[in-house]
Parts: sequence; structure tokens; C-alpha cells
Amino acid sequence: MYDQGDALKLWTQGFFGKGSLSRSEPTWASRKIAEKEARQRGIITAEQMTQRRREERRLLKIERARAAVRAGIQLPDGITALGGELRDDDTLGRGADGELWRGDEDKPIVEAGVSRIKGLKYFSDDIQSTQVDTDEQEEHAEEEEEEDGQDVEHFQLTMIEAFFLAAMLGCLEVHDVNGHVRANLHANQKCLSLDTLYQLCMISYLPRFDAHNQLKWVRPDNPFLLSYVVYHHFRSLGWVVKSGTKFCVDFLLYKRGPVFSHAEFSVLVIPEYENEQDREGSPFMRHHNAGEKSWIWFSMMNRVNTQVQKLE
Repeated sequence: MYDQGDALKLWTQGFFGKGSLSRSEPTWASRKIAEKEARQRGIITAEQMTQRRREERRLLKIERARAAVRAGIQLPDGITALGGELRDDDTLGRGADGELWRGDEDKPIVEAGVSRIKGLKYFSDDIQSTQVDTDEQEEHAEEEEEEDGQDVEHFQLTMIEAFFLAAMLGCLEVHDVNGHVRANLHANQKCLSLDTLYQLCMISYLPRFDAHNQLKWVRPDNPFLLSYVVYHHFRSLGWVVKSGTKFCVDFLLYKRGPVFSHAEFSVLVIPEYENEQDREGSPFMRHHNAGEKSWIWFSMMNRVNTQVQKLE
């Protein structure tokens, strides 16, 4: 969906969907405008400051790993795992001259006020030069965006959201334009029927060669149906339901919406078969939450959601 008016309605009147270039609300265009105005005033935006600080932290971790490798207390993999490149003198426990590393060679120059991160006193010359290169790359990218001047972000809806809006609320029409499914609010062009849309959603989890067999996709254990029933249930109770992939769960529940507060609850969809033959005869891939759970699994879920203050 590329119509900004429709996208704004879906977001402000139920928090449906997300921007393809944004974390949730489609704000890419407004953020680029703010960045352009900030450059004209000679300042940087809060988002740009955050990006710079993250890059500085990453580069500092690489330098710490490099020193640890030279000191013989860490393998060189610690440098590459952080995105750094190995140098000729990054040998375990030895300096550039081949002698055992003492730990006092090549100390970085201490310059007060260089770092904008609280608690970090200095950066090495490599970090400073890399940061300059990063700034130059950002400026070039920004110049290209200014020349283009177009809003390239589009609005995304999950299949569950699209079916809920089309079938339950009747405010969305889904079109198949040259094999590409597109959604519009009350469009005038010919749209897919609800039966066709339902079929497309249900067969989306089947292999292509089985998609024509209705007996295979019309089953209670269809992954789309399992997720949709949960989504519909909580939406009907007034919750704002969003994807919970970020926290290793299926859904997140918001009282009013993501712009007002963090999610109150996290939801896991855990299917259970009463008949073992039904599970063995299922044409779908094994559900990601199916089967017996170990204490490690419970501990992982509890730890992740407790840290972000979610209730399961």
C-alpha cells in the first residue's frame, strides 16, 4: 500500500500494519524532512546521534577485542564477530614485532571530550578515522536522497490484519494486480472476493503443489487459522495486537496502542493434538511452538519477557 492517506487511517484508527522503512508508524518521510532541516541549521537529529553512538560503541568493542587478542586472552574470532577486520599484527599473544605481548604497547592517545558517550574517556585513532568515514558516507547518502526527493516507504499489512480488516470490519479491499496482491481502503476497482482471499491465506502455508487440494488446507491446524483465531479473539476484546517476533513470542497486546505505552502482555500460540494421527497426517510443517517444552525453553521465554516487563 502506497497511499499515505490510507496508511494514516489504518495506523491512527487501530494501529494496523507498519511502515516498511520504520519500526512501526510510517514516519520515514517526516524523519527525512527533519534530518534535512537539521542539516540546514547545522545540527543533527536525535536519531542520527543515536546511530553515531551505536557505531562508536561497536568500534570501541572491536578495539577492546583487538587488545585482548594481542594480550593472549581471546581468540581472533572475537574481532571478526563484531564486524572488524583482522590485521597482520592481530596474532594471539604477540605484537607486530613477533614478541610476546606485554599489554602496554600502542596505547591510544587520550583526548578529553572526544567521546560523547558517558564513561568512555578515549577512542583510538582507528575509531576516530572510521567515524569520519561513516559521517562522509551518511552525507553522500543524504545528498542522494535529497536529489531523489520521493517517499519510497510503503505500508505493510500482515495476512492476518488484511483478512481481519476485509472480512470482519469490511473496510479493506484486496486486489490482485498482475500477480501482486495490493490493499486499498474502499477502492473502486474490482477486488478479490472474501472466499478467494480466505483461500489465499489458508494455502499460503502449503507447498505449491498441494495448494489446489482443498482437503489439505481446510484443517483446524492450519497455521494461518491458528494465528488468526488468537488475533481475532484479542482484537474483539479491545486489545491492540501486534507481532511479537522481537521478543520470541507470537503477539504483543497493547491497551491503547504502541505510541502510548509498552505492551502489557505477550502471547504464545501453542497447538496441541488430542489425536496423534492428526499430527502425523498434517500437511503443514511442524508448528514452531508445538511439542514438549523443556525447562530451558520456559526459562528462555520467562527471562526475555521479564526483562521487557511483559506478562505471558
